[in-house]
Amino acid sequence: MEDAQRVMGVAVLLKDLESVKTVQSLVSYSAKLAALGRLTSGVAHEVKNPLNAMMIHVELLKSGSRTRGGTSSRVSRSSAARSGGWTAWCKASSSSCARRS
Repeated sequence: MEDAQRVMGVAVLLKDLESVKTVQSLVSYSAKLAALGRLTSGVAHEVKNPLNAMMIHVELLKSGSRTRGGTSSRVSRSSAARSGGWTAWCKASSSSCARRS
């Protein structure tokens, strides 16, 4: 009976976790790169919007100064007034302007 209660051997299970750590590291790195990409695109969007608005106002000013008496001049003046560029348009044109709301 003594042999039945005595430990005969030990089973040991070893597993290499290096591959799991490598995959976790790659996933973490990919998440950081994705966040950086979102941040970069957001910054580019915020920079581009004001530049587009300025380019639109410049085009309105250019077209308004070319066609002073016609319909397109009235359209340019009203577009400039709505977009906040009325004062700049008035300075660019030779006509006297009053700020309209």
